[in-house]
Amino acid sequence: MAGESINDKLNKLKQKKQSTVAKNRSQLAKHQDKLRLESIKVQVDDLKEKQERAKKKLTDLDERKKRLKNWDYSIQQDEDWNDRLEKSDLPDDYAQIAERAYTKDLSKTLSPLSQKEYHTQKQEYYRTRSQGIPYVHKPSAEKLESVINHVVAKDERTVRKINKNRIKNSLNGGETNYINDKNKQFNEKLNRHYK
Repeated sequence: MAGESINDKLNKLKQKKQSTVAKNRSQLAKHQDKLRLESIKVQVDDLKEKQERAKKKLTDLDERKKRLKNWDYSIQQDEDWNDRLEKSDLPDDYAQIAERAYTKDLSKTLSPLSQKEYHTQKQEYYRTRSQGIPYVHKPSAEKLESVINHVVAKDERTVRKINKNRIKNSLNGGETNYINDKNKQFNEKLNRHYK
């Protein structure tokens, strides 16, 4: 019996040792994970700080460039330019400028509906809606024809302008391509709007 109790005690000690080793390993793994996480947090904070310093340097450089560029202008020119920017109702987004031009062009193309046409379309809409049928607007042949004619005429004008510019540039000895012409036209349009 004495031998069994020693074996039992030895087995209990071995089990206790194994459970202690397992606990120690899990605690060590947790501690290492915690250290890694803290290290990553420190690295992230360092990166954020470096990014903030880089942003500050960029804004400082931009300010310096603006100041150096402004040396080329007189005070009167600068004030005129700032007044023009304040008065300008143009958006900064070129997509909005393009949408305005499109809407303006479309309003010239399509004539407004007469009262009779408007009421007829309105009644048709309500009639089909009450029957559960989706309303599909079918414009008249004359309106479709006018839109098509307008688009074709606009395309012809654009082609004539491009060809005219190509001829003018070839007479001046300069090379030209579609991109240059389009950029020139766009810049001229912007200049007209900002004047």
